[in-house]
Amino acid sequence: MVYYGARPGTGPAAAVCCGYLRFFTTRTTAEQWTGQQADLRGAVLGQTEAERRAQTSSASC
Repeated sequence: MVYYGARPGTGPAAAVCCGYLRFFTTRTTAEQWTGQQADLRGAVLGQTEAERRAQTSSASC
């Protein structure tokens, strides 16, 4: 499982999202961590979706 997120605001990808890419062994653990991150917005992704986004988002996190 991957948490793919960003902090509020705008700017270079390195500033708003690269620090908010996290990997987890289970969806439950990812969702627990996500619930503790009030200042982030993002999604918990399974492997297939994470791979798809990585292939289509080469310029951003």
